Amino acid sequence: MGRVACDVYSLVRPLTPVLFISVLGCAQKITRMVPASTPTPSTDCVDLDEDGYGEGVDCLGPDCDDRTAWLHDTCGRCPTPCAEMVAVPGGPFGMGGDFGPLTEQPSAATRSVTVSAFAIDATEVTVAQYDACVAVGHCKKANIGHSILEDKCHGIHPNRENHPVNCVTWTMAVEYCRFVGKRLPTEAEWEKAARGTDGRNFPWGNELPTCDRANYALVARRGGAAVENYCVGDPTPVGMYPLGNSPHGAADMAGNLWEWTADWFDETHQLTGSDVDPQGPTAGTERVVRGGAWDYGPDSLRTYERASFAPDAWRNYVGFRCAR
Repeated sequence: MGRVACDVYSLVRPLTPVLFISVLGCAQKITRMVPASTPTPSTDCVDLDEDGYGEGVDCLGPDCDDRTAWLHDTCGRCPTPCAEMVAVPGGPFGMGGDFGPLTEQPSAATRSVTVSAFAIDATEVTVAQYDACVAVGHCKKANIGHSILEDKCHGIHPNRENHPVNCVTWTMAVEYCRFVGKRLPTEAEWEKAARGTDGRNFPWGNELPTCDRANYALVARRGGAAVENYCVGDPTPVGMYPLGNSPHGAADMAGNLWEWTADWFDETHQLTGSDVDPQGPTAGTERVVRGGAWDYGPDSLRTYERASFAPDAWRNYVGFRCAR
C-alpha cells in the first residue's frame, strides 16, 4: 500500500473513438473504439487490481483499471477518486492507557490486543471525495442548518475541496465508506494505526503536542465552554502536519477532527473486550470517536483518548476516514 492517490478521471463521448484520461494532472490521449451504449448497473463491481476503482455498489460492471484506460467506459468508472491508504501489519499492540495529566513518559497500556492486517486511509476523507458520492445520489450532503456550527462546515464553503469533510453523522460516514468499497475502522484498528506497537502517547512519539505537529486548542475544554486559544481555530486541509504522522504514515490522527469508528461506546469495554480483533459492544447509544479536534485540548490528542457521540449527531469537529 502507501501508493500515490489514484485521482483518475475520464471523459467519454458516445460514438467518439477517442478517450481522454487525466492521470494526476497529466493528460494522455488514447485512441480506441468504445461502446456508445450505457452499461447496466451492477452491484458486484469489485476492485480486482486494488487501484481504487471498481469499488462500491453504484459502479457499473466489472473492475475499472486505470492502467487500461478504455475499461473506464466499458465498466462505468466509480465517480469518486480513491484515497491513498497505508498498510498496518497484523499482530499485537498495547491498547489503552493512563488518562491522567499529560507526560512525556509512555503510558502503560491497559491490555494487549491483536488485530489482523488492514489498510486505512492516509488522511481523513476530504470534501472533494465526499461530494463525489453526493453528486451521484449515494451520499447525503454534509449537514447544515445549525447557525452556530454551520459556519465551519466545509461542504458549504467554496475552495475547500482538500479540507476534511465534517458535519457528517456516523451513518453518513458508513454509507460513504461502503460506496468506495471500504468500512469504518474498529476502535482497535484506529488506535493501532495511530500508535504502532511501541506504546507511544501521540502518533509522532511521546513529546508533548506543539502546533507544528497537530491542529488543536492550546487549553482543554471545560464543561463544553468555548475555547479562544487555538493553534488555528478552524479545521485545516488534510496532510498539513507531516511531523505529526503516525508510525504507519497516516496523517492527522491527532487533532483537526475527531473521527468516527465502527464501535459502540462503553466505558469498560477497553478492559473487558476481546483481545483478538475486538469489534466493540454489540449495542449502545453512542459511537466511539478518536483523535481529538481543532477545538479540543492537547489531552484529546493522545493515541488512546476516547470520546463518543450519538450516531445521528453531527459536529463541525467530527469527520472520518475509511479502512479495509
